[in-house]
Amino acid sequence: MTLFHLNEWQWLKTIAFMWLLALASNPGAVDGYFFPAGEKMRIEWIAPADDETSLLWGVAAKLRPECSFRRIEWYMGSRSGVSVPAAVNTGRSILRRDGSFKFGPWIVSVPASELAFNSYADVFHECRYLGFASPWLTKTRFFN
Repeated sequence: MTLFHLNEWQWLKTIAFMWLLALASNPGAVDGYFFPAGEKMRIEWIAPADDETSLLWGVAAKLRPECSFRRIEWYMGSRSGVSVPAAVNTGRSILRRDGSFKFGPWIVSVPASELAFNSYADVFHECRYLGFASPWLTKTRFFN
């Protein structure tokens, strides 16, 4: 016995509706998933600033020239489990061109022992389409 009996056309419409629903509920995450504004960062060095804070150096890359950095959100914990927001200070403002760049030291309120394997970060950009700013911020996975 089947619960749903849909023909091929009905399945295609259902899948299209689900994609539209995902886009409508979180368009920035969908945009960043398919068209990331940057690539995931690579840690070069972590040093403890104190028992609860880390200094972080790394390498990342900006992929889309039409996107401007707006903010970074860092969390201690896992994406699929329990997490809490962590403060991050990226230092002075820098207008970055496309391509690879080095950064650091960033100050992240996660202990050095937890930063590499028990935290994650997302970066948000304002991207432009046909010269117009999109109505959402593009969310890209930045770390873990």
